[in-house]
Amino acid sequence: MSQPLNPSQHGSIPYVPLHQHSHYSILQASSKVKDLVAVAKEKGFEALALTDNGVMYGALELYQKARNEGLKPIIGCELCVIEGDITDRSSRKTMHNVVLLVKDATGYANLLKLVSMAHLQGFYYKPRINWSLLEAHSEGLICLTGSLNGAIAVPFLRNNPQAARERVAWLAKVFGPDLYIELTDHGLDTEKMVNQFALSLANELGIELVVTNDSHYTWPDDASAHQILLCLQSGKTLSEASLSKYHDGSYSVKSGDELLANFNLDADVVEQALRNTVAVAQKCNLELELGKSILPDFPVPEGHSADSYLRELVLQFAHERCGEVNEAVVARLDYELDIISNMGFPAYFLIVWDFMNYARKNNIPVGPGRGSAAGSLVAYCLGITNIDPMEHNLLFERFLNPERVSMPDIDIDFCIDRREAVINYVSQRYGSERVAQIITFGTLAARAALKAVCRVKEIPFAESDRLAKLIPSLPGTKLAEATAPDTPLGAEVAQNPQVRELVEIALQIEGCNSNTGIHAAGVVISKDPLDTVLPLQYAKDGQVVTQYPMDDVGAIGLLKMDFLGLRNLTIIDNALAMIEKTHPDTGRIDIDHIRLDDTAVYDMLCRADTDGVFQLESGGMRALVKDLKPNCFEDINALVALYRPGPLNSGMATEFVNRKHGRSRIDYPDPKLEPILKDTYGTIVYQEQIMQVAQTLGGYTLGQADLLRRAMGKKKQEEMDKQRDMFVSGCLKGNLGEDKANKLFDTMAEFAAYCFNRSHSAAYAFVAYQTAYLKAHYPVEYLSALLSSVSNDLDKIQQYMVTARTMGIAILPPDINHSDATFTPDGQAIRFGLASIKNVGEGIVESIAQARQAGGNFTSMEDFCRRVDLKALNRRTMEALISVGAFESFGLSRQQLMENIETIYSYAQRHAERKVTGQTSLFAFAAAENGQDDQAAFGEQIAWRGPEAEYDEGTTQRMEKELLGFYVTSHPLDRVQETLPLMATHELGQLKGLSDGTTIQVAGLITNVTHRLTRKNKPMLIGQLEDLSGRAEFVAFSEALETYGDELAAGQTVVLEVTFSIRGDDSYSLVVESAKLVDDVTILDLYFNRPPRFEEVDMIRNVLGKLRGEDPVIINWPGDDTKLVVGKQFWVNSEKAEAVFNQQMADQLPVTAKRRSA
Repeated sequence: MSQPLNPSQHGSIPYVPLHQHSHYSILQASSKVKDLVAVAKEKGFEALALTDNGVMYGALELYQKARNEGLKPIIGCELCVIEGDITDRSSRKTMHNVVLLVKDATGYANLLKLVSMAHLQGFYYKPRINWSLLEAHSEGLICLTGSLNGAIAVPFLRNNPQAARERVAWLAKVFGPDLYIELTDHGLDTEKMVNQFALSLANELGIELVVTNDSHYTWPDDASAHQILLCLQSGKTLSEASLSKYHDGSYSVKSGDELLANFNLDADVVEQALRNTVAVAQKCNLELELGKSILPDFPVPEGHSADSYLRELVLQFAHERCGEVNEAVVARLDYELDIISNMGFPAYFLIVWDFMNYARKNNIPVGPGRGSAAGSLVAYCLGITNIDPMEHNLLFERFLNPERVSMPDIDIDFCIDRREAVINYVSQRYGSERVAQIITFGTLAARAALKAVCRVKEIPFAESDRLAKLIPSLPGTKLAEATAPDTPLGAEVAQNPQVRELVEIALQIEGCNSNTGIHAAGVVISKDPLDTVLPLQYAKDGQVVTQYPMDDVGAIGLLKMDFLGLRNLTIIDNALAMIEKTHPDTGRIDIDHIRLDDTAVYDMLCRADTDGVFQLESGGMRALVKDLKPNCFEDINALVALYRPGPLNSGMATEFVNRKHGRSRIDYPDPKLEPILKDTYGTIVYQEQIMQVAQTLGGYTLGQADLLRRAMGKKKQEEMDKQRDMFVSGCLKGNLGEDKANKLFDTMAEFAAYCFNRSHSAAYAFVAYQTAYLKAHYPVEYLSALLSSVSNDLDKIQQYMVTARTMGIAILPPDINHSDATFTPDGQAIRFGLASIKNVGEGIVESIAQARQAGGNFTSMEDFCRRVDLKALNRRTMEALISVGAFESFGLSRQQLMENIETIYSYAQRHAERKVTGQTSLFAFAAAENGQDDQAAFGEQIAWRGPEAEYDEGTTQRMEKELLGFYVTSHPLDRVQETLPLMATHELGQLKGLSDGTTIQVAGLITNVTHRLTRKNKPMLIGQLEDLSGRAEFVAFSEALETYGDELAAGQTVVLEVTFSIRGDDSYSLVVESAKLVDDVTILDLYFNRPPRFEEVDMIRNVLGKLRGEDPVIINWPGDDTKLVVGKQFWVNSEKAEAVFNQQMADQLPVTAKRRSA
């Protein structure tokens, strides 16, 4: 039981804020919970309540933060109450708000129930309950009558004081002495009237009063920030919104003295009402038991406990998973099982084993492991993970430490298409009322906060965008960091008062919640119905989610699991299915047991050919792969661990590469550490290595070593000092000198900031290896699966199509007989899927597949019309199929089919009608009369022409582009594919990662343009440029448009000089500085008649430097067709250069110069 509150406070009048909103009242309030706690401490409150609108998102955060500061937390909620059935959504009923405060465990349970029902049953614009539900769940709750939206104010302001009187009298019967009439005063005339009436009701009915301030922001200076949030909620600007009542700071957190001084009622009445808030707080004594595990019961066979059943399963599967169960395996299993048993987690492992077993039995692809769980041999034996921790030197204590009691954390990757099936199984196994996904909150990051303020205050977009780009785009960047005096934005703040004001407001709303969503992976499983332990609601997609976020779900002891959907598992599974079809003699490849020393895999990685390889395909990672040249699995493991900002920025990754290739010396601080650090060339890359060093030299147990690792990661000085003393003392016992021990501790502490979890990197390195293996050995099948996985991302499709073509794999257009829904292998090529075609829906794709399955491939156009269900095949769909060449396997051109579309479709319609009535087709009837077959009769109705009757290449390209999004059979840039790259400094598919403001040159085809006006009514153009590697948006403003308008037209092939411009959402655009048609570009070829000497190359460089111009230069070597494209700084005026080389330099250089058009 909590102690009574001490009435003494900093102010003379004791007071507790009972009605407060935080940023969990999304876009309605700006106070952070930590700030409410801080201001409560500052103003001398000994308790504080949190009463967000219809939600309890911040309840656990308040509970923990307040208690940590020695304050009493009061969990509450402001709820809407209506008359009648809460499931009735026929009209928007009158809503009355009441404030409910939790007294005890019963009240907490009732508030959870009310809030959950308000969302799951009563949500209509807002979460709602009705009066009867309030009565049924009133025990343990204190009720305040609310402010201007409350039970008194709403009927009173609608000229119905009697209804208000009756409602208050009813509430008094329900809540008795736990009902309080609420008074607020923010200087509004309506409040004065309501307060006078409320006071009369209190006197008449004998109900106590309380004063609240219904705070929506923390400090008076936060009023402007609060207005910004309200405008974001309504979608209005400040000039459009009517928010004057919030502007004067009166909705901030105030002390009792401040409230008394401004209240427009008798001072004695107000003072007593303020003192009553303390009396209310003294009634509120909720004690939550946090940190205790509430695991669901797992049904075990008769005669077993969870402990004994787990041991039986582990030993049963150990022979299958480990091969020889030797002494080392038995010892490790006994050790792990004892710890699991002593910590009370056998049921946890059985629960995870059960749904993993379901997934594997139902052929749902599962990842090899994630996070530290891969360090458990028990998890490996149970099939929860698929990485042998003994083989890969992974530590159990990194996963479950007997010296730090906490719930195990097993994160699991599932095939992204089948993840829901596992969640559904868990829901059925334990009951849908006990399983839910977990909420997450979107917050306003630094850039978003500043842009939001600018938008609401109507700052022009260009200025808003400019200011936002001064904030570094690195995730987690704080506005305070970006406005330090030595930063570009800091300089703007110092010099420009308007910018200073914008930034100050942005700082106040930075980090505020702006929306809710579903945690990407979190699933909670409860022993009891979830609405008895936490509040629930629906997500936007209709799934039930917790109102407590991930950490709070764990804090109350519930079992939370990470069920992640990993696209790459789906890709692997689909590729394996394709390989099984294309290589029937091979059978299904056991991808979990492939050799980890495959030469073809490492040869491919050493070339940095990593497009489509899990974890290894980004531009920066590809560069690291190229430098490292991995030749063993441990290298791939290290790549996953090293490619992070810390190791990259600290030089750790570079040192690792240098040590591998002998450019730096490999040193071990002590010979005993060589077995620990050998795989990583003497560097500490993994957290587990820190633990092993502490164990080997410092005499730590691995459990103690895990605590050391955590301490080094958190860098708390007091704890670090303790750990240093313990480590040095242990080293001294092992005969390592004190100086060396201290130096080694410092080294470990330095590396700890960058070290990675070896268990996680090993598991993900294994998936990376699997994808690399499939790409190296089965590229057609793997790339087909890869392309299918990105079917909604045109840029990725183009990237992987380029990858395929680079590997000599052709991309074929859709075909009625050879295409499935998505990309599939077709011999040594990849075939577009039918579902990729615009205007071709799932229905017709399914109908085509069923017809082929039932009767084999289609033999003719007539055969197709007879066998495909016309319900799914409309004329628009048939035209789309014809336009992309899907019927070309019949020997019929697109143009011929399109010219006869009317006859073809009419036949299909008539045949479908007669199938319904049981009649044969008209053609078949006519054929029987004339002794012809059906196909011949069909052919006579069509005006076929020879195969030469086909659209020109340009028309075919346009149709493919329109309906597939890509040029497939040919590309408009094919004619310049060799020379186009010579004119560009960058390919369009490789632009990500450039710095904002970089000037580059790109070349390609303009596929579309849109003309617009700027805010200043000046013309601008937005277009899309495409080369053979990708596409990008470009923008031309009025000056560039005036000069280069003719060049910037759709269909033109151009060279653009552009400025790379990063937008606030991390997308980018190219701002045109100049444009030139590719056809107007002249290339200068320099042909050597023998390999040039070094001094001759130097002479050429000097000549080129003196003839600067805009024409590219190519140096051609004799013999092997080798070409050298010189840098843009050496481009020339080709006319002058040709003359110089052929005339003036003819006697000095063995070279001939020739000009040609691009």
